[in-house]
Amino acid sequence: MSEPTAWEVQPYDGWASLEDARSQWSDAQAMPDDELTGYLQTAYEQCVEFAPAVVGTVIPARLVQAQVMQARAVWRSLTSGDQDTQGPDGYTVTVFPMDWTVKALLRPERGVPVVS
Repeated sequence: MSEPTAWEVQPYDGWASLEDARSQWSDAQAMPDDELTGYLQTAYEQCVEFAPAVVGTVIPARLVQAQVMQARAVWRSLTSGDQDTQGPDGYTVTVFPMDWTVKALLRPERGVPVVS
């Protein structure tokens, strides 16, 4: 068995696996396992802090998707050199720590009952 890396995490626990990340995120396909694991671990910690507690042993698919999206956002923020990303049209967009889409996956808005 090889020596653990600084990025090594606990065995798969129902959250995003390397395969999940690579199937949803094209840049992850060429990324070394230990690097991708690190981004997934960082995203996992952030998602767990923001998401409501998971009840039961099955992790909802939306949480797995949110973790992969957050891992990609962390990767982009580290590889862009700053907090801004320039689009193909030349406009600069500020990248936020956790996108509203990820937040919506972690804490979906509940419908408000309407009484008529």
